Amino acid sequence: MSFKSISKKEKLNHYFPLAFFIILSALFIFRMDVNPHHNSKYSYYETKLHSSKITHFLSSVIEHYSKNDQANVDYITLIKNYREHTEQETTSSFLAFPFCKKLDTNRNDVWKPYIHRTDSMNIVMIYLEGMSSEFIGDSSKYRGGTPFLDSLAKKSLYWPNMLSITDRTHGVFAATLGGLPHGYERGFLNLKNYPLFLSLPHLLQKRNYNFNFFYGGDAYFDSYLRFLKKLNFSNIVDLGYMEKNYQLKGNNTPEKFSWGLHDKKVAQSYFRFMDENTNTQPYFNLWLTLSLHSPFDIPNKAHYIERTKTQFEHLGSGFVEYNKDVLSSLCYTDDALRAFFEDYKKREDYKNTVFILMGDHAVLNLNNTDVLGLYNVPLIVFSPLQKEVKTFHEIISHWDIPQSLMELIDKDFNKKNLMVNWLGAGMKFSQKCSASEPIYLGTFKGDLYGVCWKDYLLMHDKLYHIHGDFELEEVENQEIKHSYQALLSEYELLNSYTIEQEKIYPLQAIISLNEDGQLE
Repeated sequence: MSFKSISKKEKLNHYFPLAFFIILSALFIFRMDVNPHHNSKYSYYETKLHSSKITHFLSSVIEHYSKNDQANVDYITLIKNYREHTEQETTSSFLAFPFCKKLDTNRNDVWKPYIHRTDSMNIVMIYLEGMSSEFIGDSSKYRGGTPFLDSLAKKSLYWPNMLSITDRTHGVFAATLGGLPHGYERGFLNLKNYPLFLSLPHLLQKRNYNFNFFYGGDAYFDSYLRFLKKLNFSNIVDLGYMEKNYQLKGNNTPEKFSWGLHDKKVAQSYFRFMDENTNTQPYFNLWLTLSLHSPFDIPNKAHYIERTKTQFEHLGSGFVEYNKDVLSSLCYTDDALRAFFEDYKKREDYKNTVFILMGDHAVLNLNNTDVLGLYNVPLIVFSPLQKEVKTFHEIISHWDIPQSLMELIDKDFNKKNLMVNWLGAGMKFSQKCSASEPIYLGTFKGDLYGVCWKDYLLMHDKLYHIHGDFELEEVENQEIKHSYQALLSEYELLNSYTIEQEKIYPLQAIISLNEDGQLE
């Protein structure tokens, strides 16, 4: 990027559109445009829905013109400030690649008390479409619809305070498989060209893992297929595959839209594929569930709607009736997962498999007014290899998965001379309800609205103190607020910079990786 100064004429040309649109915006505001943002009963997203299209258009244009002039940013100073701000090394090697860091060789073997490690453990990672932490557990807001997941969480390692970095599924792929920054509109997966990065599959491939992806929809959607092919996934078992090889037919018709095959059919196809493709290699299987997604066209829907009347009786008949599509789909998904695990128990490889289940984001259709309603998702780690059952209250994100999973597979992982580009640093297995690393929260449009770090959350320019078990209290502390605003602004600029300048991970580091995933 150039760092040339801007002439006075250029400055006038730059700021004139901004001034023009500010005036227009003021006119619309004083015309009493509907704006319920200050009414506490509305969430930010409901406010967006209530606001007029004209105001939304104007505010978007203003935001565009108001962004920092990136062509004139001193990136060396910016990177140094960001790394100091996030308490990381600021030596010259890290100034070139702002998100890179060396593994913490002093970090303990956090999995040792909880999992009996074996050679070549299988990993089954399940992205649970639309699954919120508010669905799971006896005290959750929308309890009652997930009796199987409730029981699984009680015999697992369970993190109810996980945050998704975005409100769409594509962000989970980038975060859990590559620890990657957000990217732009529609996220990292939809970039025209991917910068070089170190991925979780890249390291697992060096340990002879085989990679398979299962999805009831079209894997081309949101560039899932393109991204997974980049990570050398061996097999993509999606709607097209199952239609061709298993003679299954998707639910889409000219009269009614459907994303594809529902979760019970995909679970059955999962085992059929595994039986037909026996392999001595350990496997990393990724399944993205589908049924807890609009239009909620689940099989045997009348039966599940009838079940919601008793399972969600405590929510009130009016709420249940209004949200019956979502709630019935939640019950169906829970049933599908129960059947999946019951079938897995019959397999020989079950006893050597670790299951990692996580929500991608909260379902978007519920009337959710909570500050973090769209982002708070569960993480469940279950395995026959488990030593202990425990719930942890630390605040984590999908960014923590790459390091935590590598630590699970290799107890000496942190002892290796390895540099990573992952924005997370792994779960700490802590009971303290705080975030050890900054977690930036955005949307599929590419907007960044908040950051959660330590005991504070900045969200939509409001500061909250975190206490209890993820209880948020709005507070007035200008010093902390300004610090978090600066941190969010720094990350937003570096998100663009590291992608545009291909400064996520150095080529030489990839070349230097040996077969053990260690720098030579």
